[in-house]
Amino acid sequence: MKRTALIAILLLALPRPRAGGQEWREHAAHIGTTARVLIIGTRPDDEDNALIAWLSLGRHIETAYLSLTRGESGTNVMGPEQQAPLAVVRTAELLAERRRDGAHQYFTRAYDIGSTSADSIVNAAWPHDSLLKDVVSVVRAFRPHIVVSLFSASGGRDATHRLAARLAAEAFFAAADTARPFTGATSRLPSWTVSRLLTRVDSAPLVAESVVALDVGEFDRGAGRSFAEIGGDIRQLQRSQAPSPAPALGTVRRLLRIDSTRVGNDPSFFGSLDTTLARFGAGTPAEARAQFDTLRSAIADVSALSPTAFVDSLAARLARVASRTSDVRLAMRCGDVYAVPVCPGALGDLAVALNTIRERATRAMLGASGLVIDGTVARELVAAGDSVPVVVAMYNGGALPAVVRRVAVSAGNVPSILVRDSSIVIPPGGSIQWSTTVNLLAPSYHWWQINGLVSGTSIHDFRITQRNELAPQLIGGEDRILTSRVEATLAIGGVDVPIIERPLVYRSATTVRGDARHPLAGVPATSILLERTEEYERAGLPIDRFFRVYVSSARSTPDTLAVTLRLPLGLNADSVTRRIALPPFGARNVFFRLRGTLSPGSDTIAVTARSIAFVPPGQSQRIVRLDPSAEFRLGVVVHEYPHIPSQQFVRFSSDRLEAVDVRVPPRLHVAYVKGGDDLQTSLAQLRVKGQLLDPALLSVVDLSGYTTILVGAGGLAGEALTTAVPALRDFLRNGGTVVVLSGRGEVAESGLLPYPIAFDTVPHRVRDPSAKVRVTDGRSPLLNWPNVITPRDFDNWTGDRARNLPVAFDGRYRTLLSMGDPGETPTAATILSARVGKGILIYTSLSIEQQLAAANSGVARLMINLLAAGMISEKDR
Repeated sequence: MKRTALIAILLLALPRPRAGGQEWREHAAHIGTTARVLIIGTRPDDEDNALIAWLSLGRHIETAYLSLTRGESGTNVMGPEQQAPLAVVRTAELLAERRRDGAHQYFTRAYDIGSTSADSIVNAAWPHDSLLKDVVSVVRAFRPHIVVSLFSASGGRDATHRLAARLAAEAFFAAADTARPFTGATSRLPSWTVSRLLTRVDSAPLVAESVVALDVGEFDRGAGRSFAEIGGDIRQLQRSQAPSPAPALGTVRRLLRIDSTRVGNDPSFFGSLDTTLARFGAGTPAEARAQFDTLRSAIADVSALSPTAFVDSLAARLARVASRTSDVRLAMRCGDVYAVPVCPGALGDLAVALNTIRERATRAMLGASGLVIDGTVARELVAAGDSVPVVVAMYNGGALPAVVRRVAVSAGNVPSILVRDSSIVIPPGGSIQWSTTVNLLAPSYHWWQINGLVSGTSIHDFRITQRNELAPQLIGGEDRILTSRVEATLAIGGVDVPIIERPLVYRSATTVRGDARHPLAGVPATSILLERTEEYERAGLPIDRFFRVYVSSARSTPDTLAVTLRLPLGLNADSVTRRIALPPFGARNVFFRLRGTLSPGSDTIAVTARSIAFVPPGQSQRIVRLDPSAEFRLGVVVHEYPHIPSQQFVRFSSDRLEAVDVRVPPRLHVAYVKGGDDLQTSLAQLRVKGQLLDPALLSVVDLSGYTTILVGAGGLAGEALTTAVPALRDFLRNGGTVVVLSGRGEVAESGLLPYPIAFDTVPHRVRDPSAKVRVTDGRSPLLNWPNVITPRDFDNWTGDRARNLPVAFDGRYRTLLSMGDPGETPTAATILSARVGKGILIYTSLSIEQQLAAANSGVARLMINLLAAGMISEKDR
């Protein structure tokens, strides 16, 4: 292996540790710590931040968190992002945490399906062999000495937690099994033997020797806080999650049950495992033994002197450690796949440890020498195929001159752009800048945003083939994916040390150094955004509407585009193609007038844009041609956040039209009180006459003009709506209809319901979207007017069938349907209705808001029936 290639690989080992005064001294003191711990959970919010802080920051153990999913199905308390967009936010939040605690971050391909008690649902959504291969791949890449499962394989209500525990246990054995056919399916990585499998438990079992007890409330004098407090502070970066309780001062216990061990039952964390460099002595190849012995001596020297040594002297010693680590790796002749060593057994253990030592030595060396490397770009978003100016600045805050041998910049996987390849001295207190440009060849998409899911499953498609079995996103770890960087070689104490600083960032004139919220990102040259990606149309009714397409350019040069529609049968446009001119970085709204009538069913309006290339001068300028290589089919929305870097959200430029055969009573007039949903658009698409009403107005406006009041999911939790309950009850008594969508305790305690219902402390769901639905009252008008509801209306649901189901309800409520997940007792609590005076109140736990957002035709028909419940004539009730 060439030395330059090896150096680039070694520099990917660790993210920058948390910032702090002279924290580099502590890292230097523990530079030879080579133990590794992998923690496994199901979702981002499962992580144990206190334990991670205790391990990574307190014991300097290389730690990683493997989350099976990115938390797509959770609740977002910060903003509107849900499902796949929420995965983008939560991934960024975890990576921000890892930059603070110095740990690594891994994910499998699993798309979060939410919590469920049914193992059958989890097994259907997440094929077991696929996820086991993913977990084994991570174990073989990270090579942990200890695996900690955050959940137990038995007990607990959430089957996804139980699966995570089973996968941790199976991977403990499968990762070491050379006979099982995993090597080819796990990016060709060799087997790895984990020393211990521990499971976090709430209480100690009867045999105390089988439990490791840790105090993560241990006080860190340097930080002035306990590690539990440090972890709690880091946890606050998960702003999309509900806040976690702050830890108290004092002992905070973590009990870890020893489930499997290859190093004895000693109740200490590592048991009899040797976690020092001494364990590599006998296993070091003969050709690398001399270099390894020299490295051990250099590390011991740094560890002993780091608390008190003069900074410049220590910087030189750290440079020698970094350089000698590279010497050992070269002598070992151990190759790498996406920065992961592929040599097996003890040799692979040494190779991974050397990567970590080198990165720690390099970071500590920069801190000791006072050297700053900073790369900035002229703008954050750059069109694929375009270039952007870059400024690389270096500052010498130390007491000795620094020598710069080489400087280069790079973005994505393109070759580095050389900025300087000859030596230059930066004196103490001096600074220097270089300018260049960098090209971006492709957009910086998250791979899971565009690959989709494997058919019939809830796992992301890696697009792995027999010819290309590698999954760099899986084995490398998300925190080590390089998007852009500055590469520099510095001479410290006469020793050349290559360094990578990432990422290149954009900063305004008022933004201070260190703010990395605007990293350089590639975007499509042309972005196409539609107002909606799924919507309803009423089948059989004439359509006459404008269709808006927002087109923007990220190019630094003018562009001329042909914007083209592909329309469903029965729909026509005044023109299927519009030609527009965009200035540099310009944008335009393009409108098409649509007319026609649709038959029941689903179809799509697809929009594409192509750059128009003119023929060379001298030929007819009236002749143009479309450039097929420059066709654009998606759009990108960029959001800024105060706590994480700005993020790109990818949307394909297609709008699914669900032409639904639905009858809507002409007199139906709905007042919609918004909860955690937004149903106003869906109601308007179904041509339901309605109005969004502020809950504070319910007690003061005249409600007699409405037939129905629709309270959105969670809407009763608001204080303003709670005070309006008397007005709602009067509305009911006078013959109105109130429909309340899924809620929990606030529904039972609001005083609106005529009879009691009860909820469990843990939200109860019908998770399987294909769960069989049994009609319990087929003669109910709610299932027969104005639309006849059939079993087909419950087809093609997405996500949950129902959520926040009552566990008990008064027998005076009427029920319509019964359903339940496989293996569970069906419940009839999905729709509860009751007469209140002349009116009717309906509470439903069906995931109506989610299905309406997905433009499901059956839910639209059922929703109209519920809204029109009070309009049924007396003889039909």
